[in-house]
Amino acid sequence: MKNLRLLQINNVHLTGRFELLSKELRWLCWHKCPLKILPQNFHLENLVVLDLQHSNFKEVWNENRVFNKLKVLNLSYSKNLCKSPCFSRVPHLEILVLEGCINLIELHDSVRYLEGLVLLNLKGCKNLRNLPKSISGLESLETLNLSGCLQLEKLPENLGNMMALKELFIGGTAIKQPPSSLRFLMNWKGLSLSECKEQFSGSWLPRFSSWLSPRSLNPRTLLRASAVSGFGTLVKLVLSDCNLSEDKIPLDLGLFSSLQSLDLSENNFRILPNSISGLSKLETLYLHQNKSLSSISGLPANIETLSASGCSSLETLSFSSSSELAVLYLSGCCNLVDIQGLNLESNMQVELVGCDNLSSDFCESVLQCTRTNYTPCNRLIIFPTSEIPNWFSNQEMGSSISFRVPSLSVGDFRILYICAVYTCTEMSRMWWLDTGIEWPQIKMAVHNKTKGYQQVILPAAPGLLHVNYSDNLFLFRWSILRNKFVMLGNSYKIMELVSGDEIEFSFDLGAFAGVKKCGVHVLVDAPNIMDKNASDVQYICSDAVTGGIFEDDAFVVDEVFESDFSIGNKVCENDIVHRMRSLKVNGVVFEGHVATH
Repeated sequence: MKNLRLLQINNVHLTGRFELLSKELRWLCWHKCPLKILPQNFHLENLVVLDLQHSNFKEVWNENRVFNKLKVLNLSYSKNLCKSPCFSRVPHLEILVLEGCINLIELHDSVRYLEGLVLLNLKGCKNLRNLPKSISGLESLETLNLSGCLQLEKLPENLGNMMALKELFIGGTAIKQPPSSLRFLMNWKGLSLSECKEQFSGSWLPRFSSWLSPRSLNPRTLLRASAVSGFGTLVKLVLSDCNLSEDKIPLDLGLFSSLQSLDLSENNFRILPNSISGLSKLETLYLHQNKSLSSISGLPANIETLSASGCSSLETLSFSSSSELAVLYLSGCCNLVDIQGLNLESNMQVELVGCDNLSSDFCESVLQCTRTNYTPCNRLIIFPTSEIPNWFSNQEMGSSISFRVPSLSVGDFRILYICAVYTCTEMSRMWWLDTGIEWPQIKMAVHNKTKGYQQVILPAAPGLLHVNYSDNLFLFRWSILRNKFVMLGNSYKIMELVSGDEIEFSFDLGAFAGVKKCGVHVLVDAPNIMDKNASDVQYICSDAVTGGIFEDDAFVVDEVFESDFSIGNKVCENDIVHRMRSLKVNGVVFEGHVATH
């Protein structure tokens, strides 16, 4: 194994001579590593990515270890780690992830030597009490995630010197007052202040108001335009669980002219602030668990995703005629009676679990559009009903159904529909009362009985098991091209439909919900609107349905290396890091100005 470059040995206890392992390793992935410190004879001098999540380290390496080529270090959820390693001999580190290291109390002062550090993730380090002052000298740092650092009370006052900083996540901390120097940062893309109830009630309110509202500035202060313009570049703003209402919001949201994503969940709004309507670039709006919200209107036409699940007082919802909405989550809006202006042809995902007061005519119109719209896209619909549409050609009682693939002409565009009627159990209600967490998504197995192979996917359905005792229908629609379709969920699964094959679909919701009946239908007379020379995936993959980037760690490794190492190509270090930034690892998106909050 002299030329071995990728080594993935998760949950393995190795003994023996580490010096016999390849000196050419570029990527080491060893989750649940039992070692307390990396052995001196473990040759890692050429390592670019070191992924040691959920490991047993108390001390990662001796201070004399040199890692000249290391660019990515992930020690997430290493619960025995009390102090970060010394970074003085890791000069080229770009990504440092310490998320969930719950006993970490100190970040080594040598972090100041990481001149090329782009991302620092300390999310959930709940015993971290302070940051070294030298952190403000990280001139390349773009993302700093401190969410859930419960003991952290203060940020370095000169944090505003980090001129490259684009994203700051400080929700769920004990920070009492933001440094005044933050107002001078000019490249803001993301700011998360979730769970900052006390801060917005106290000293944060006047400080943020003075920074963000030109009306509060005197003529002399107005000359310092940077006091306002820096925040005008924000793309993502998170203000969830901040005890806000339409009468008590310290910020004029209209000032955030570049905003694309806004999270106002778990607040006390009865109606939305008027200023939201002026956010012409807003694409995603989160309002879930606003228990007092009674109506939603005046949304910008550019909105693509609206999530308002759990708004139990919501009665009416209206969209403009030019709305571009593609994804709508309204599960648990039990008093919702009317949705106006919804363009059903543009919607790829609609979830209405527990919306029992919506008219049957509205639900029927959703189904009808799903059937008659031949646009080449994938779609997921969930709403209250106990009946499978009568146009489904194959229906069965229970949680599984088999059908024989009809005759399909190669190259023609077809549509596959799969649905099931389910209801939640008493166990799901008890789980929700105990934890406040909804149970994970449904598992769907696809078994080709003729060919003898099976695939299991987790369809992306965030509100699928919202606690509710009425029957609900979920309906998946997949486009088929060249007799192939892509099962979208936790990863891409491509399956071929061959005329005459017997296919079985089965659904598993565990003990938390039961499937009463299910159905499958292949539409074989759809107009052929596809370019026969086009790529399968180009047409039938939809990020709006998958939820975006893959989260499975094993898949991440395969995705980065499969096309290179498996065919003997050489991968340069910069290419590895570039791809790492483009993938979602441990809840952080390294590219695209997003990090979870």
